[in-house]
Amino acid sequence: MRGGMKVYAGAPAAARAYLGADRSRADDYYLAEGTGLARRFVARDGRVQELAALAGETYETWTVGHDPDTGSPRGRLRTEERAVGFVEVVVNGPKSWSLAAALHPDIAVAYDEAQDRAATQIIGWLSGHATTRVGPRGGQVQVPLEGLEAVTVRHYTSRAGDPHRHLHLHLQINARVFAAGRWRGLHTVGMRDFLAAINGIGHAAVACDPHFRAALAGHGYTLHATGEMRELAAYVGPFNARAAQIGRNLDRYERDWIAAHPGEQPGPALRRPWDARAWAEARPDKVIPRPRAALTARWRAELTALGYRDSARPVALAPTPVGALDRDDVVERMLTRLAAGRSAWNAADVRGEAERFIATEGVVADPAVRIELAEDLTTRAMARCVPLLERHGASEHVRAWTSPAVLEVEADLTARLAARGAHHGRDTDLRPDPSAERGQLDAGQAAAAAALAGSRPLVVVEGAAGVGKTTTLAATRQLLERDGRRLVVVTPTLKGAKVTAVEVGAAAGSAAWLAHQYGWRWSDEGAWTRLAASRADPVTGTTYAGPDERACLRAGDLLVVDEAGMLDQDTARALLTVADECAVRVALLGDRHQLSAVGRGGVLDLAVRHVDPTAHLTLQAVHRFTSTDGAGLTVPDGEYADLTLAMRTGEDPGAVFDALAARGRIRLHADPRSCRRHWPRSPPGTTARANAWPWWSTPASRPPS
Repeated sequence: MRGGMKVYAGAPAAARAYLGADRSRADDYYLAEGTGLARRFVARDGRVQELAALAGETYETWTVGHDPDTGSPRGRLRTEERAVGFVEVVVNGPKSWSLAAALHPDIAVAYDEAQDRAATQIIGWLSGHATTRVGPRGGQVQVPLEGLEAVTVRHYTSRAGDPHRHLHLHLQINARVFAAGRWRGLHTVGMRDFLAAINGIGHAAVACDPHFRAALAGHGYTLHATGEMRELAAYVGPFNARAAQIGRNLDRYERDWIAAHPGEQPGPALRRPWDARAWAEARPDKVIPRPRAALTARWRAELTALGYRDSARPVALAPTPVGALDRDDVVERMLTRLAAGRSAWNAADVRGEAERFIATEGVVADPAVRIELAEDLTTRAMARCVPLLERHGASEHVRAWTSPAVLEVEADLTARLAARGAHHGRDTDLRPDPSAERGQLDAGQAAAAAALAGSRPLVVVEGAAGVGKTTTLAATRQLLERDGRRLVVVTPTLKGAKVTAVEVGAAAGSAAWLAHQYGWRWSDEGAWTRLAASRADPVTGTTYAGPDERACLRAGDLLVVDEAGMLDQDTARALLTVADECAVRVALLGDRHQLSAVGRGGVLDLAVRHVDPTAHLTLQAVHRFTSTDGAGLTVPDGEYADLTLAMRTGEDPGAVFDALAARGRIRLHADPRSCRRHWPRSPPGTTARANAWPWWSTPASRPPS
């Protein structure tokens, strides 16, 4: 289960259309008449009970906070236009599961039943962990729920009509959870912070379900650790590509129709032939199927055309016994996985990691057994965590826990940066030699080049996009080479390293490559180790003989980490360790307002905190943007450059919006339909790019900052 979370705010009638937008009209042939739109559940104290199903009108009543049975409001309701109706998560699985369900009716039944059980487990878990707030504004406290309602809505297809079984799980919110004796509003921020547990429970509940796994094994299907079926994984990509083509066709039909019928909205009578036309365009020799049996037959024919053949041979289901797991070892690996992605977490993150680990290890067990295992692993892991907040009673959703390993890495990283920042050096004197390359630098770039070519052990240079960091590095390389020293550049990505090597003319590689050359190794779970010379590499089996000649650093070299804001802490620690061992200087270039690290970041912040203030420089002048003046000449566009700096810092967003609109970079429209009519079109198979950002807005209003 990889779904995200959506908070729905809108009209109740639009909620039904919102649900329909996630599936094809082909789903209508799966939904038997009279069964209702949604199944409804109530959970109290972890126990889940199913109530009468909701039809269309009662579902709309439910989404706006009224009792669907009596129509009476549940407590004091918010009446503004954007009042929240429900929080939604989607219980789904890898596409290969839906393909198998399309091929085999018994797998379809087992998959649907497993998803139902997964939804029930999620609802039960949330009823014991979600909260609401009680008290006056500014003095509110979190209290547990006494009751929570949810509905599930099943879809069988994607919008393009391909197999995609999934359940929409809607949790009743907007003052509609029962706590402290009355109906109140669910704390939606806390709900978002529980997403890891929701996804983990949803995935493991299906992947470890004995009936679902037995149905798969009966048809020869096995699961990879990722959850994909080995026998069908190769067909997911081609199937999705065809589905994407159909989706693009549908979008194009709708845009064209709305452009020809301003102020109108296409209805079902139009959309059904669009489906047929979209399928025919994407699959010229096919016709859109209508009954359920024909639709399923079409999916099977698509797979056959792609080369799939049923094995027709059952395989033995050989799950990992629960008793065979070393729970203490599992906990260590769970904490390592968590630490690879973030510095702090909450108990829901730990529970989600436990569930994912159980599914990855191939456990197949009754729900009660799996849940006991997940809860035990969560409890053991939390016992090894370190609190980051001293006060007691912090809300459960707050990410206020970490591990000793995370603290140890950050402490070592901080100590190395602080040691470098404590040693003061000097800048290279640029004044005696006004060479040509320095004549191309502005004052800020010249100062940065002087610091980079000087003798300080640590230098930090910051600046927005377009301030000329690459130009500064090229000038620095020439200054260093004049003194017999080298510039070596590493970047978080290999692509960035290749660009730097060409534009700067220096030796460049990825940060991971340099760390690997010096013996650092890391597992898929995020555990870092270091090989000593002459030791066997655990992955390749070859003997590690140290870095090759291209990677060897020499005393006095300048090691520059470009785009340092994207550097994670483990890689940064490895690079600083290597730099200390080789006695090379280090410079970090980047922008803390741009993309951060994938994983534990904050390296640039730590460096700024500990660098010698005189070795911390910021490039201010933006050179990248130009415009054409009245004479047709290309001139610097200082006004737009200033706007980009304001967008970078979030300074006065309203004024920035108005300035962008005045320059034609944003166009305002009266309503969403008008906005869609003016959306830029691109040739088939390409991605739309526009010089202006369409935005719909009510008269005399501006979108939220």
